[in-house]
Amino acid sequence: MSAKERKLTEKEQKRAAEFEKLSRKMLDDGYSQRDLTIGILYANMMALFVACPVVILLGIVYVMVHPEDGNLLIVFEDRYLIFAITFFISIIVLTVLHELIHGLTWAFFTEKHWKSISFGVIWSALTPYCTCNEPLNKNEYILGSIAPTVILGLAPMLIAIVVGSPFLFLLGAMMYLGGGGDMMIILKMLRFKANGSEVLYFDHPYKVGLIVFEK
Repeated sequence: MSAKERKLTEKEQKRAAEFEKLSRKMLDDGYSQRDLTIGILYANMMALFVACPVVILLGIVYVMVHPEDGNLLIVFEDRYLIFAITFFISIIVLTVLHELIHGLTWAFFTEKHWKSISFGVIWSALTPYCTCNEPLNKNEYILGSIAPTVILGLAPMLIAIVVGSPFLFLLGAMMYLGGGGDMMIILKMLRFKANGSEVLYFDHPYKVGLIVFEK
């Protein structure tokens, strides 16, 4: 999604202007620039194809280990309203926590730490995001990208299989699916082959994905 397709907030405009200055400086210093961003709608759609196989596989494992929970309508019988309200609130809280984990992980690797982390919401797609304003190496960027999905998605599903909690499994499944966009970005990074010996990875200030500078 480009800046022309949605109105940027004041903070996004400021970050965009700062990034433009940085980009010009990097190009003047002999770096080439590669765009590894993806559209938000494309990311949301393709995320399902990336994340669904793992959720389905673990769902099958869960039902095999806990066949009594195979029909969730029976599991939550007479508690549908309580379940729905609790589930909805949990998803909102975990979505906020998802972005905080992005920020905390990336901040650990940056020089200015938390001061280099910014948050925002793409209201047209109801999508919150976290962005890092300092360069990261490849492994640092990937770790910060995948950490929330592992902590809030994969781990809860695995724990749910062990303890037999359908509620925890459904929460984990939703958060894993919600991290599909991050996995799309990681796949795009892994497919990217750097040609230079100096490679810097900058999170895009308002788009989904990153910009790579190399020379």
